[in-house]
Amino acid sequence: MVDKDPRRMLKFLFLSDTHFGVHYAVNPRNKIRYQYGSQFFNKVDEIFRHTIRERKVDFILHGGDFFNRSKPPPDVVKRSTSLLLWASKYVPIYLIPGNHERSKLPLGLLEYQENIHIFSKPCSFIYEKDAIRIKLTGFPYIRHHGRKKIKSVIRSAWKNEIDSVHERSHYNILLMHQLIQGSRVEHYTFNRGHNVIRSSDIPPLFHLVATGHVHRYQILYGNYPRINSSHSRHRIVQDVTSGKWSFTPSKTERVFYYTNPIICYSGSTERVSQMERKEDKGYVIGKIWIEEKTKRTSVNMDLNFIPVPATEMRYLKWNLDQKPLYKSIRDLQMTIQEMREINPTSPLAGVVHVSITNADTSHYSRISHLKKFAEENSVLLTIRIKD
Repeated sequence: MVDKDPRRMLKFLFLSDTHFGVHYAVNPRNKIRYQYGSQFFNKVDEIFRHTIRERKVDFILHGGDFFNRSKPPPDVVKRSTSLLLWASKYVPIYLIPGNHERSKLPLGLLEYQENIHIFSKPCSFIYEKDAIRIKLTGFPYIRHHGRKKIKSVIRSAWKNEIDSVHERSHYNILLMHQLIQGSRVEHYTFNRGHNVIRSSDIPPLFHLVATGHVHRYQILYGNYPRINSSHSRHRIVQDVTSGKWSFTPSKTERVFYYTNPIICYSGSTERVSQMERKEDKGYVIGKIWIEEKTKRTSVNMDLNFIPVPATEMRYLKWNLDQKPLYKSIRDLQMTIQEMREINPTSPLAGVVHVSITNADTSHYSRISHLKKFAEENSVLLTIRIKD
């Protein structure tokens, strides 16, 4: 991207589903599980510092599920809010409550910090810099019947006290935490359900919908869902006059046009469950700039997904009727040692989950020692024995 007037370009960081507190215990019995939980804090700390200091972002968007629970322990609140307080000294931050917080962020007086803006109710904020005005509209997670309520909630969030300012915003962003039709997780696509939002129900007055809830990075183009490769780069242009997006893949010169807003899931910043073991994790850097032309003004946007290292995960299934226990144990030990060799200095080499069927009580004692072996190799091992 070549920007002719860098004074009229903004950068923003969009991340979501940080789930602070998951796998984290204040007084842990398993030190490896504590390391896994600490990864969630460390990852966001690195993202904040890199994007603020190196990439020079102008503001930060968080798409919900900041915490993993609605009532996180005090140590989790202290550690996570310290990240917000540090970042807010440099750039404004906009957050929405997700479903894990039960639509309300337990941040107390932090909500009244000058540079921290929480969508505790449907509302809008204005961000302005270098003659670019951005309207940020958002609302807490709709817990019940989201499909039915979405239009009225967006309408309520859009029309509030800031509309007394009559100057037109150049760019409109909708920040939310919902399931949208066409979004995907592993082998499943969300299409139906009382909480699955139709993309056609999102009004075209928004240029970008930045949403959380789904932990996989993806972009939906109106009613045309499309999963992007984690390392691909795309140029997306919105023309205010025609009201169309032009989307140009990096590998071809062909241009596609969409009249609906671009819907972006940044995904989670770390792998939360085994379902995500094959997914890349990271964050999105957005660039917005304005080009003044003879007869019209065009607003341009560039979205770039930045992958970050994620915890290595393995999922193993044991059917003890088909494979002897000693062979399964040997394979598991080799897997653990392999993960340790790949990450020899990391306090967390990886996470392994073993699902066992057709086991009897005589197998339990032979299986129990495996967790200690895994801990010695900095691997978190979870075992589930099915009846």
